[in-house]
Amino acid sequence: MRVNKKFLYVIGCSWSAKGGNPYHSYYGESREEKIESEDKLKWQRILSDKLNLELINDAVVGGSNDMSIKKLRNFILHDERAKNSIIIWQWTELSRYMVYSNAHDVFIHTGSLDDSVRKEIERYKNRIDKYTYSDSIRVYDLIEETAIISELCENRNIKFIVFDGNAYVKSILDKVVFNSSENLYINRW
Repeated sequence: MRVNKKFLYVIGCSWSAKGGNPYHSYYGESREEKIESEDKLKWQRILSDKLNLELINDAVVGGSNDMSIKKLRNFILHDERAKNSIIIWQWTELSRYMVYSNAHDVFIHTGSLDDSVRKEIERYKNRIDKYTYSDSIRVYDLIEETAIISELCENRNIKFIVFDGNAYVKSILDKVVFNSSENLYINRW
């Protein structure tokens, strides 16, 4: 396959950070050999090698779609390599989210917080979600953000691909409106 790009930019959660491969114990190998042999099995490494592209893996274990959106916008708008890239975004669980840390002056996903802080945030989040959270609204928001990023990529001649790693968008859309996924889900992404 001939591709006229130089980079493969991958964003998502552990399915993209680790390639969805479980960590295996290989007898007789050093830690470095294990990491190297596992890296060769990752889907994004196999794809980047097959397409002869330099891999930029910006995925994070436990990452959220919110995190991916922020990273995607930053890459597309501020990184010169973006214009010469194929971007693959793996949607992840809808329940994951980010919070702003005043102490560190950055957005962080809850997986990077210590247990006591994470539990406190979860308690308040669960109380708020009881009255405001809806998978269907999160799905529509995700589709809307994907459309915006897709347009941004199209305007900059960046190849953009999205796949549903474990957000289960189609099944949620099917519950809300009969056959809604036929029009919204099966499209150019």
